[in-house]
Amino acid sequence: MQRLSIIVLCIAMVTLGTIASQAQGSSIASVIEQRSNSGLEFTTLQRFIDASDLENNLSSAGSYTLFAPTDAAFERLERAINYTTEQLLSNQEIINAMVRYHTVESRLSASQLRARDGRVIATELPNAFVGITRADDNTIVVNNVVEITDENISASNGIIHEINDVLLNRVINDLLDEAFGTPATATPTPSPTSTPPATTTPTSQTRSTANVRVLHLAMDAPEMTIQLDSMTVIETLAYQDFSDFSNISQGIYTARAISLDDDQDITLTVDLTLLNGDFVTLVLIGSLDADTLDFITFTDDLRAVDDDEATVTLFNALPDAPPISLVLDGDPLFEGVSYTEREVDIIDAETTMIQLLDTRDDDTVYLDRDEQSFDAEGLYWFVLFGAVDDPRVRILSSTSDDITNLLSTTMEITETPAIDATAPSLADSIIDILDASDDYTVLIQALNAADSDIVDILGNPDSDPVTFLAPTDQAFENLLATTGLRQTQLLRDPSLLDNILRYHIIEGELTADDFIDASGTSIETFLEPAQAFFVRATDDGRIFLNGTIEFLETDIRASNGIIHTVDDVLLPLIVLEDLDL
Repeated sequence: MQRLSIIVLCIAMVTLGTIASQAQGSSIASVIEQRSNSGLEFTTLQRFIDASDLENNLSSAGSYTLFAPTDAAFERLERAINYTTEQLLSNQEIINAMVRYHTVESRLSASQLRARDGRVIATELPNAFVGITRADDNTIVVNNVVEITDENISASNGIIHEINDVLLNRVINDLLDEAFGTPATATPTPSPTSTPPATTTPTSQTRSTANVRVLHLAMDAPEMTIQLDSMTVIETLAYQDFSDFSNISQGIYTARAISLDDDQDITLTVDLTLLNGDFVTLVLIGSLDADTLDFITFTDDLRAVDDDEATVTLFNALPDAPPISLVLDGDPLFEGVSYTEREVDIIDAETTMIQLLDTRDDDTVYLDRDEQSFDAEGLYWFVLFGAVDDPRVRILSSTSDDITNLLSTTMEITETPAIDATAPSLADSIIDILDASDDYTVLIQALNAADSDIVDILGNPDSDPVTFLAPTDQAFENLLATTGLRQTQLLRDPSLLDNILRYHIIEGELTADDFIDASGTSIETFLEPAQAFFVRATDDGRIFLNGTIEFLETDIRASNGIIHTVDDVLLPLIVLEDLDL
């Protein structure tokens, strides 16, 4: 019997050794298949990959990261959404979306993921991101609740991280709804949570920001105003205007360039993901007459630049121009850079001779300098623009001192006045304070009809402190207009009220400063399981939740917490699905 056990153990060791050796030279798809065939927890994932439009990508050359749910994770998903795996695999759109949302087009090791704590990463599903959080025990958590349970499974074309739950988002849930008719009960895994501790009110607060500038290089385009979402960041930008870098809170935005000429109705948009410390350049380029006007974006990440190096960029914005080259001391740094293309490199910080040439004709010299200084840790853009018969070159430089100042900028926080000039008594509960105002009559009716637990949380002066986001009467009017509900319908639906009200309650006391500090991340609410909303703060101190819902009045103190007034009712996913929004 003992001999048989030894033989079985040896066979098992040889099998596992064979799997490990195969994995080193195998693609991601092959590694998943090998582990699936060996009973190592990826049989369902293999079926999804084999049926997806990424199967060839994950089987061939490239560089990818795959977040790999185990079979147990898919079993939990089935119980949560009441759909079987076979149902999911019968729909090609769902298969593609799920595999794409678990795939990132770059190789990210566990240490690289930990370095992205509190940041978002774009997936292969268009406009869909996953949030990365590094837990106190060094575990990597994806979208707030999904843990990486086995790190750095190597493959020839990337890396695999095993996860204990399936990642979901609104796109996938909408596909489930469309495919099967009944809304899924699963909720998307929320973005990275950052719930800062309550603090005293500081006079200034360091912000998580990116650095953004805008270049107007479209000769025949009118003056433009530049917006990020609904926030105007540049009032007027004319041709040849090059703005300085400005600090913008990290987050996901839609950037818009809007014509100021009443006779030319022009609005150009570009999706923008701003991460802390990035240097982002937005460029208005092309020709209005030629119908090539465009709004494009480039990002410089200066964190990898040594203290004796500089970052150099060549950008060709000259329409109809031939490819161009940038030459340092007679040696090409960049060659054949075509219109709208950009090349970037890191060079030694020094003073050198520099030329900007027509690649096909060395006699065409756009720029010729005997002494061009490159300061340590500087960012230098060489921009060719204008017209072929009137070419122009602009050198945009941000030196190490400029960059240090930008990265260390602190933003002044201005307190927003409370509802009333007379401060409420701290013996009053949250409900007492709201009930004393004429602006919250619908909210008070909703609280009176709500679950007793909610009333105790908000109405007991001695209960544990919470933060409550209080929608005004106008906010509820907006909700009723949007949903088509009558007020009596809303107030007679205890389940709907419970889900809405719990989504407005946060554990602990968070001031406006704390929300600003959490800009670009999300904060969990009392609504289970793990429901959160996304926070964005603008440079002028305005606070938005879930993109559009704005703080009106802040830091209203009560005996059992703090109140912030909001201009619309926050709706969690479960309510959006129930109301078919």
